[in-house]
Amino acid sequence: MKVVFVGDVFLGGDLIAKELKSCIDITRFHDADFKIINLEHPVSDSHKIADKSVLFTGSEVLETLKNSGINAVCLANNHIHDKLDAGILETIENLRKYKIASFGAGKDLNEAKKPLWIKDSLCLLGYCQFNSPTLNNIQVATKNSPGVAPLTLEGIESDLNKIPNGSKAILYMHWGREHVWLTQYKNIVLAKKLLKNDKVALIVGTHPHRVQGFLSANNKRAYFSLGNCLFPNFLIKPSIEAVNRPLNIDLIKKIDVTRQYHSVSKLTYKKWRFVNRVSQLVEYDTKTKIVDHTFLYQQDDFPVVKELTGIPRFLFVAIVNYLNVMYRVPKLIYNRLEFLFSTIRFKIWRFQIIWFKIRQMGFVSSIKKRFQR
Repeated sequence: MKVVFVGDVFLGGDLIAKELKSCIDITRFHDADFKIINLEHPVSDSHKIADKSVLFTGSEVLETLKNSGINAVCLANNHIHDKLDAGILETIENLRKYKIASFGAGKDLNEAKKPLWIKDSLCLLGYCQFNSPTLNNIQVATKNSPGVAPLTLEGIESDLNKIPNGSKAILYMHWGREHVWLTQYKNIVLAKKLLKNDKVALIVGTHPHRVQGFLSANNKRAYFSLGNCLFPNFLIKPSIEAVNRPLNIDLIKKIDVTRQYHSVSKLTYKKWRFVNRVSQLVEYDTKTKIVDHTFLYQQDDFPVVKELTGIPRFLFVAIVNYLNVMYRVPKLIYNRLEFLFSTIRFKIWRFQIIWFKIRQMGFVSSIKKRFQR
């Protein structure tokens, strides 16, 4: 049995009114026996939204999701609560109607932590990091309220102890820091501990929106981030809410375009950078226990995912190999490098956002007009 995992998927934006199956042009994906994605948003027709940056779609997208052959979705992420508690419950119910399994979130803690069995001896468990500077506003499930399964070593080990001896679990983790190459050292430590557990077969991660390589230990792998698999461009309206409607070229030509994800003062078109459009498909063979991966690429102007080839593939193979080496660097050196790279990246990120907002408010154009007089 071939099981495939891909990273973040958003079914809104440019993907509205398009067939998801035709958008993922990957033979290895469609030939797999079981396909799992990270569904990075609630699927709800409710009009209530959380007071934060929000992603969501209505239930009309589920027909496309079903036709794509997706078997299961992980809901343990920081956007599943974007339509509040009711949105989590409605998402799960909508998925059930289309016979699409879900895991990692639920009506209460017991349901959120419930394993999804894909065969007699193999299950999926999903978790989301919380109370972290890089992952906040997380709705953690409790005994009496809906939310995500919280990511803690003790909680995961407890869940593993509950599955039958001789069974294996694949862990789907939503963790780490967005838009950086290196994961946090605490995630390396956590992955090493979990890979020592005989019941863990594989770890796959999401959230950073770019690939982050993998750690090998005990003949098993932990992929820290698969990146964005199918995360189309989309409209943002003030302050930072995704707008889901079919787009046309005339509209896009008239509005501002940003390559970041941030609050805006007027309708803006959000496009991803090249590095955020490269992802990995991870394949797990349940018979041979072999894990393999393929690099994918989402086109810039159309929500179509193909296999990465040529020089870009060569570069990303080199990047991932470099990251894999970095995960073996001693803690003291690693933490200093990770801090340095993250600090530089976020200073650049903030400058780009500030510069965009200055331009969107018209300051740059007004200065140009003055000099032209």
